[in-house]
Amino acid sequence: MAAAVAIIQAITPIHLITDSEYVRGGIRALIDKGELEGDANNLDKWWHIHQHLHKIHRVDWIKGHRTPEQAEALGFREEDRLGNEQADVLTTRGLAALHEDEAEVQFYKSHRAHLREIHKHILRQPV
Repeated sequence: MAAAVAIIQAITPIHLITDSEYVRGGIRALIDKGELEGDANNLDKWWHIHQHLHKIHRVDWIKGHRTPEQAEALGFREEDRLGNEQADVLTTRGLAALHEDEAEVQFYKSHRAHLREIHKHILRQPV
């Protein structure tokens, strides 16, 4: 997940632009509610994002992964399309180099699972 690498490496507040609606929605949920909605994949990456959430000034979505013809039809410049492709390559390389503390990730997963169970219990209670 490119966002995790970008956020971890940021040294100042960033405006994150992603081509993933899943990432944008997840970050907005963390910012607005402090919790991801539903069952999230990549909990290890979400843990990193959650730890560095204070670095995100703004998050927006843009269509990505388009052929040159599709990008042109959508009004994107070729240099922007190529930049998106290069960002994906660099992110994949960065994620491969990212080392995480397995104990911390497991604690985060356990904590989130416990909170989900509490939320489910609360939602089943009569009002």
